[in-house]
Amino acid sequence: NDFPYNLDSSFFFSEVGSTFGPFEENNTFAVVKISAIKMMPDSVKARHILISATQPGDSTGYEKLDSLKTVIKAGGNFAELAKEHSDDVGSAVEGGDLGWFTQGTMVGPFNDACFNGNKGDLVIVQTQFGFHLIEIQDQAEKVKKVRLAKVALNITPSSETYDNVFAQVSQFY
Repeated sequence: NDFPYNLDSSFFFSEVGSTFGPFEENNTFAVVKISAIKMMPDSVKARHILISATQPGDSTGYEKLDSLKTVIKAGGNFAELAKEHSDDVGSAVEGGDLGWFTQGTMVGPFNDACFNGNKGDLVIVQTQFGFHLIEIQDQAEKVKKVRLAKVALNITPSSETYDNVFAQVSQFY
């Protein structure tokens, strides 16, 4: 939605490597290239258990979550384990439930795990908040997502153009 309408709709009917432009946008000339196309869920429902990072490089949180993952796979109750072990007090009281969220709502690694995974996956990821054990509970219908690379160059007058305009404006005085 950040592009002119005639370009925006074209992205979804083109192939990886297709380029568009140049076009003028916010005092720049821009060129856009499709770098990837993927079918991804529109939104995801997930829950998690967070073990906060105490120090950089400390893997204790990962090890604890790996043990909890084994317990859950053997039939353990995710919600009860979240209430007991999660450092995210806001979601822990709800059994780790984060509800439905859209792409880009969560921090990078967490977001990627949820949108690149599949329903039922148990994934451990590290973010700036610590280690998360994520259960992807559900995913909305998959839709086409397009990743774009954009190069923009500011539009600035050459010194010759500037001098000519200055000379013309000076004649008005």
